[in-house]
Amino acid sequence: MEAAAMRVIFLGVGEAFDEHLANTSLLAMPDSLDSDAVLLDCGFTAAAAFYLHAPAGLRADGLSAIAITHLHGDHFLGLPWLLHRLGEDGRTTRLTILGPDGAADAVPAAYELAYPGSYAKLPFPIVYTRSAPGVQLDMDQWRFRFAPSRHGLLNLAIRLEREGKVLCYSGDGAPSPESATLAKGADLLAQESYFLDIGSDPDGVTGHGSVERSIELARQAGAHRLALVHIARSVRHGRYDEIERMLNTAGDVHAFAPQPGCMCRI
Repeated sequence: MEAAAMRVIFLGVGEAFDEHLANTSLLAMPDSLDSDAVLLDCGFTAAAAFYLHAPAGLRADGLSAIAITHLHGDHFLGLPWLLHRLGEDGRTTRLTILGPDGAADAVPAAYELAYPGSYAKLPFPIVYTRSAPGVQLDMDQWRFRFAPSRHGLLNLAIRLEREGKVLCYSGDGAPSPESATLAKGADLLAQESYFLDIGSDPDGVTGHGSVERSIELARQAGAHRLALVHIARSVRHGRYDEIERMLNTAGDVHAFAPQPGCMCRI
């Protein structure tokens, strides 16, 4: 069996207002190390989930970067909590935050609202790096690529590569031609699947995807595994039997709906 290069932990898998599941957030790290990790999104409730599910040895200086897909609260407003806790836990090493236009202003502003006067006192430096459609960023052994999805606010899906392995994370939004291209050949595709079927929003005007559309995307992209995340709370908790039927009849697509704390090796 081919050796894994990356571990992916689903810290949270819920949508913005799901009281049972933390906001969707993924942690990627080298398979052999509890360090050099990348956090993908950190919403209102995801920061506490980081401390609940991340390896204990990672929690101070083991996080290398945080990548934000877009500036909706359920994808970045957990950062004041997380950054403050990292400081209290003794972090001293530089942290890189990657995000779209506005992130370098929004994160400090949110921090100052949460803890006035504290951002400048953080015991570790923060470096902001701008992500944009079509941009490729290399950081140590990580490679990031970005593409817009179909969402109400600019959302940049992320393709994260390490040692030939590929994690693709949608953030929010129905797939676009650009984000579909980004997903090609992914070892693991974590795709926002808010609705149950395409009929719930056939034209994608709401800026959200569906379970059915995600399965179709994974098949077309040749993704090895598909994780359904950010499912509407009414669907996840009220119609899960229908989700299971769709997963069981997905045919050649290896699809699943992860629980918080679920870990995949790729």
